[in-house]
Amino acid sequence: HSGDLIPQLRQRYSTAEELLPFAFVFFDHRGSLFHEDLQSLERHGLLGNGSIVVADNVLAPGAPLYLWKVGGSGAGDLYRTELIRLREFGKSDEDWMALTILQQEPSIPGTESAKAS
Repeated sequence: HSGDLIPQLRQRYSTAEELLPFAFVFFDHRGSLFHEDLQSLERHGLLGNGSIVVADNVLAPGAPLYLWKVGGSGAGDLYRTELIRLREFGKSDEDWMALTILQQEPSIPGTESAKAS
């Protein structure tokens, strides 16, 4: 599960600073978890200015909380998101893929003092 994996990624790559933050992340699992995974990646310092996140199937079955976070009024200047319309593979149904670029370092409450020490 991504909730278990993401904290392990930070530990695994903590000595390989040239790999952090991740330049690219692809979400293609349960859309209802995308917003939680994005927040966890940010909280663990795995995303930064210029990181690209591509989220598949955000229309069907859908990822409304993720889309609100990266494209809604709460996105502010942190994210630039483009929705790409496409046909689902092997089907005639339309779906969307969200291409999001982080525009600045995420500010996670409670982490400023930890970074300063």
